[in-house]
Amino acid sequence: MKTCLLMKKIFGKKNFGLLKEIGQAAQEDGLTAYLVGGPVRDFLLNKLSKPCTRRMQGKDLDIVISGGEKLEENTAINLAKKLFKIWSPHRRLAGEAWQKRIKFKIHQRFGTATILFPEKGNQLLEIDFAFSRKENYPSPGRLPEVEPGNIEDDLYRRDFTINALAVNLSSDEFGELVDSTDGKNDLKKKFIRVLHEKSFLDDPTRILRAARFAGRYNFSLEKKTLTWLKEAIKKNALFTISRQRFREEMVNILKEKESAHCLNLLADWSVLSFLSPDIRWDKTKTIDYKMEKGDENWLVGLLLLIKDLDYQKTEEITRRMVLTRKERKIILQSKKYLPDALKALEKNYSLTHLYHYLSLLPEQGLIYLGVTNSCWTNLIGTFQRRKDKAKPVLNGEDLKKIGYPPGPIYKKILKKIFQVKLLGKLPTYLSEKQTKEKEIKFVLRHFPLKGVTAKERA
Repeated sequence: MKTCLLMKKIFGKKNFGLLKEIGQAAQEDGLTAYLVGGPVRDFLLNKLSKPCTRRMQGKDLDIVISGGEKLEENTAINLAKKLFKIWSPHRRLAGEAWQKRIKFKIHQRFGTATILFPEKGNQLLEIDFAFSRKENYPSPGRLPEVEPGNIEDDLYRRDFTINALAVNLSSDEFGELVDSTDGKNDLKKKFIRVLHEKSFLDDPTRILRAARFAGRYNFSLEKKTLTWLKEAIKKNALFTISRQRFREEMVNILKEKESAHCLNLLADWSVLSFLSPDIRWDKTKTIDYKMEKGDENWLVGLLLLIKDLDYQKTEEITRRMVLTRKERKIILQSKKYLPDALKALEKNYSLTHLYHYLSLLPEQGLIYLGVTNSCWTNLIGTFQRRKDKAKPVLNGEDLKKIGYPPGPIYKKILKKIFQVKLLGKLPTYLSEKQTKEKEIKFVLRHFPLKGVTAKERA
């Protein structure tokens, strides 16, 4: 009973209710549903802390369905379909707007399904359903071959003991912990421990995940685990995984609140050379910047990591990290203009020149400057606030109506408006109508219509 009350407190009333219904629906079909992995790990960490006040409402939930001979590759999908039909019109779970937005996805190839509930804001609660399985790795670094198995098989295929934990959701055994690898004890000892000797060779991304979890929770690697990890690195195990999988794990690390600690570990293990042999990570560095889920601010961490690399080597990093076009532009634009911006800051250039160089940087480049030297934080913050308000109200259509012929002059005029508003020489606090009037007067004064027309024609 105490476990149930604690689960309700930590997971939240709504999620707790969903878990109860999942267990009941599975039991009706002669199956057993388990909550597995990260949510169980974090639940136990909350339970071990005193007092355990952190709530996990909105946390993604991973469900594994087990059922002996009844288990098939479509078992999890079929149960998810059943629950989706129950939940879709369920007024108790949410209001009318929620019902219409509950989504259902099937991943037939993997025998899995996902139900998505809208949370506050733009967040989603994802409930992932999979059948219990066992794995076989045909060769190091390759994705495993899977087949149905029991819950112990499923837990044994996990990366670390602290993630090989499950909670039974059946009505009769609700809340009972399944811990066949002694993961709870490793949580108490603050250990990261793999389940077998070939773990890092089977899946070398576990090397990166070991750094991520150790950094996040301030855990240590168990002695044998550290030995096996270093042996896998010496055997160049990381070179057996795809660039895409490497990218995914590195992005997860750079999104961690304690990403500097994670990178320190990777530096200690000589893993960063896999990204580039020229990386020189400063282990005394801390990374402190605002991280919003789903944005590109993790690129600030990447900029810090590659700060000593030249433009050409940075281009190589963008390819190795499989950056998207937008991400690549942010990194290369920052690398190109940061030297001038740094010089302008260090040499105390006039605001006109300083703001010119700062305006060439993407947001992540500006954050990078504030992270590298805290004495610039206020100045850069002021620039960012002004920049947000400095966008001209006038546009090309307005300039055409005034009488300026279409051409390069439009870009020149709008850039000039932006610059003077940035410097506070044109007001940014007026109504849109008043601002437009001020901008028109400014343009006519600095770009006389007749002179511009003659110049354009010339």
